[in-house]
Amino acid sequence: MSAELKEFANFVSRSMKEISSVHMEGDGILVTTHCMYPSNGLVRVKLRGGSNTVVASDEGETLGEALSAGIFVPKADRLLRHLIEPQGLKIKEGVIHSPRMPLDATPLAILLVANTAKEVSQWLYDHRKIKRDRDFRRLLADFLKGTFDEQYSSKTRIVGASNKE
Repeated sequence: MSAELKEFANFVSRSMKEISSVHMEGDGILVTTHCMYPSNGLVRVKLRGGSNTVVASDEGETLGEALSAGIFVPKADRLLRHLIEPQGLKIKEGVIHSPRMPLDATPLAILLVANTAKEVSQWLYDHRKIKRDRDFRRLLADFLKGTFDEQYSSKTRIVGASNKE
């Protein structure tokens, strides 16, 4: 292997490590994976376990991804089970999770949950209707109130011309 190729391989390795992260959060470990949702957000997997076993889950982020795009998913467990169970995973109350697995299978659990979350999200984008009746002024007002609570009043007029005729 040439020195230049080895240097390039090291660069790629460092770059990939920067994308992925692992840190403790609450009662588990949160892993940011290389899988991407249709919105181009990275899939995150939460790990919980003991000394011998681990459970990986998406913590409901797949459904959150769909909801943020305006996709309403009633009875999500029933609707999505046919996509999740063939992968050896389960869904409960909108959370995709692995069964309890041996600690040595942690990387596999992360990959299974992340890939399944990505695929389910893509399926939702492809097969469910995106709600189009958003009120932009209300969304903007909510954002401004959340960001500038003390300086913003609901009576503040939002300036700008509409492109509707």
